[in-house]
Amino acid sequence: MEMTTASGLRRAARTRIWLCATSLLLTAASCYSQEGECRAGALDCFPYRDTRVVLVYSTLYETVTLPSNATANHIEVLEARIEDAGIGIPELFPSLADDRAIVIQLRQDGAAPGDPAPALERLDRVIADFNSEYFAGQQEQVVAGRNAVGNPVYSSDGANFVMVNEVIVQFVPGSNETERLALLRMYEAEITQDHSDHNWYLVTIRGLNAREALGVSNTIHYEAIVEFAQPGFVELIPRLPGDGGASAPLPTCPATLPGLSIDPLFAQQWYLNNNGSGGTQFADVNAVKAWQITTGDQSTVIAIIDDGVAQDHVDLATKFVAGYDAYGGDNDPTPNPWDGHGTAVAGIAAAVTGNPFGIKGIGSDVAIMAVRVYAYATKGAYGADMPHPVIKAGIETAADNAHVLNNSWVRSESMVSNLAIESAIDYALNKGRVVVFAVGNEGGAVRYPAKLANTFDVTGKPRAIIAVGATDPNDQALSWSNSGGGLVTVVAPGLELVTTDIMGTTVNGPNGYTGINGYCAGDYAVFSGTSAAAPLVSGTAALILSKTPGLLPQAVRDRLENTAVDLVPAGYDDKTGHGRIDACLALQGTNCNRAEPPEPPVDRTPSPPSSLTVDPTIVIVGVSIFLIVFLAYLFRKWWPD
Repeated sequence: MEMTTASGLRRAARTRIWLCATSLLLTAASCYSQEGECRAGALDCFPYRDTRVVLVYSTLYETVTLPSNATANHIEVLEARIEDAGIGIPELFPSLADDRAIVIQLRQDGAAPGDPAPALERLDRVIADFNSEYFAGQQEQVVAGRNAVGNPVYSSDGANFVMVNEVIVQFVPGSNETERLALLRMYEAEITQDHSDHNWYLVTIRGLNAREALGVSNTIHYEAIVEFAQPGFVELIPRLPGDGGASAPLPTCPATLPGLSIDPLFAQQWYLNNNGSGGTQFADVNAVKAWQITTGDQSTVIAIIDDGVAQDHVDLATKFVAGYDAYGGDNDPTPNPWDGHGTAVAGIAAAVTGNPFGIKGIGSDVAIMAVRVYAYATKGAYGADMPHPVIKAGIETAADNAHVLNNSWVRSESMVSNLAIESAIDYALNKGRVVVFAVGNEGGAVRYPAKLANTFDVTGKPRAIIAVGATDPNDQALSWSNSGGGLVTVVAPGLELVTTDIMGTTVNGPNGYTGINGYCAGDYAVFSGTSAAAPLVSGTAALILSKTPGLLPQAVRDRLENTAVDLVPAGYDDKTGHGRIDACLALQGTNCNRAEPPEPPVDRTPSPPSSLTVDPTIVIVGVSIFLIVFLAYLFRKWWPD
């Protein structure tokens, strides 16, 4: 590429950014084509396939960004003033620490429901006073996200995410590395994460703020050697009680451990072996019969893509292969002490079986890869942050090292457009990995990414994603298990599943159930949600692959669908999909029936009379003997000696 061409392209790109930025002089339509695309340089949208995703300010969240010379004390004082002014709940997420951006869950105290206007006005006054006190006369000052140089919080497709100066640039496979790097230099893009083994880079645009970086991202997107470019949004996830929604029960703690025995909590694991006490007999995944076929193979790996997994847990410690912390940027996926979700999921999928501790996992002898992609806020105030580049890196790394990818996490119900996440899922499926997603717990529509089940990738290939709903101990679909649209693949038990918890003492947090070291004071918890159902399916998929290595994702999904126990109503339905999984049948077992064989019915029909043929000779001889004996009796009676 000649320098004159590069310079011309750079000038053209920046001209487009400038034009779209001057929205007071131009209509918003000037940034778009007639086909509705998000054109190069646009500042209020990003491209998605042949259309665009329009960005609007969130009414739930706002940010304040501090100057580069701000100290920890500045952050602490500003957070306190935001709370004291009744603006909302502030939180500094680790993924936004480099941007010095504090996220605020806004108080909705306006005239109309969901109106944050009064809170935003109070925030402007707090910022003005704070700048006057601490940063007067300085070029850099505290700014709100809606300020032109701040970190705005946008809402789109029902999701809320913070805009930062980060861009995911996915290159076309086979493109030349020299050309790739030259293109990034042309746009003054500095590589912060090198994922060239998966054909992408995470970059920042030198000298620009978050909004300006969006414009550059939208320009890079249309380069010939670029598959897509998308901002590296930091998505804000509301607090997930137990799992993915406010309707699922909160985690509780199991009954006291019985005396010394093997897997002493197994009697409470109704989801593996339902004896009918407190439910319907055999309304479970038929694990015991499945284990008679295979308990899995250590070479088969389930990736738990979550908030981390406690690798020191006595019921998990021997099961791990090398993990990955995409959130923290290293290879240690240890969760925060208050992040117990992934540890609970891992126990259901593959806890150690046959030891004197706790529970049995459905994937009894398969291995676990812990992959950390998000974290809850330290204060437990309102949720977690989930950067899209982190999700992408986590899924792709899991696909390189595991056979089954369990995703007990959800995004917005209406979210349909995220090339970063979708490209990672497609990479995993094309690599032959089984991909399992929970459908969510709001009693509404199936949430993203589970709703990608039955959709097609950019090549037109169907996505064999397994979307999992939840049932109770009576084989009834739970009311809060999301459904609809023909998207639920199968269901599995998801109510009050005893499982592993981060070891140690729990201190109740401000949200009522999280604290230090997981959910419970002990080492086990009772866990509910489609997050609990999904690892039962993932563990069963791992058993299938242990018995029949090399099965492709669609074949595994077909096996689970075709062997599922059909629930009411009969046939496929939107709530229970193809039915509740049966691990034994999925393994093509021939002795999966656990019911006692019925005794043969007693035939109480009266027998017909016998029709006998008597020999006359026998009759004559018998009568003769009788007469001789009778006459002898008379002779002795009447003529004694």
